[in-house]
This record gives sequence, C-alpha cells and structure tokens, in this order.
Amino acid sequence: MLYAAHALAVLAALVSSLPWWGKSLLAGAIFGHLRYSSWRHLQEPACSGLLYEADRGWRLGLNSGAWLAVQVLSSSVVTPWFVVLHLQTGAGRRAWLIVRDSLPSEDFRRLRVYLRLQVAQSGDPLT
Repeated sequence: MLYAAHALAVLAALVSSLPWWGKSLLAGAIFGHLRYSSWRHLQEPACSGLLYEADRGWRLGLNSGAWLAVQVLSSSVVTPWFVVLHLQTGAGRRAWLIVRDSLPSEDFRRLRVYLRLQVAQSGDPLT
C-alpha cells in the first residue's frame, strides 16, 4: 500500500502542468519520503493488540510477544467509524488507527465509550 500510494503521487507529479524541473524536484521529494517511510516502518515494532487492566493501565502488544506500557493521550480522536489513539511510550509518541470493523462491534463500542468518558472526566492523558 505504501509503494502504491507513492507511485500514484509520482504519476500525478509527472502528469501535472509543472515545468520539467518542478516535476523532477517533486518526484525526488516523493521518492525521498518513500525511502524515509520504509526505513521508519522497519524501525518500529509492529503492534498486535491493545489491553487495559485496572491495576496496570494501558499496554500495547507487540508482534514479538512483549507488552509495552503506554499512556493514551487526550488528543486521541473518537468517531463512530474509527478511533485514532495517540499513545505516549517511553520511546516517544505514536498513533494507532482502529477502524470499526477491525474488532467485534461491542468491543469497539466499549472502547469508544471508555475513551469519551475518560476525556470528559479528566481532560488529562488517559492512564
């Protein structure tokens, strides 16, 4: 998907009405971003799950089997169709998109309600 999106962006740059040097510069910037995105994707561990426990708080499951303690930030976005979790880890911030059909509808509903209630009550990062 990453390569297809960048390929379409390069194609759009090449068929645009920019002068040849503008097209070259834009295509080069897109290829540079592709290289950076590919490198960054390989550096970050892949996520496999999210867990909340009353005594431990939020934890993010990694494909390696490890669990990483995270804070869900109040800047997270909650809609009926998707949730964008903004997470604070020991290594920095990351965002995780959860779409409605990626988990059972009751679990998605409970996540949305919990996040909305926590932000409404505290306004602080969700712990």
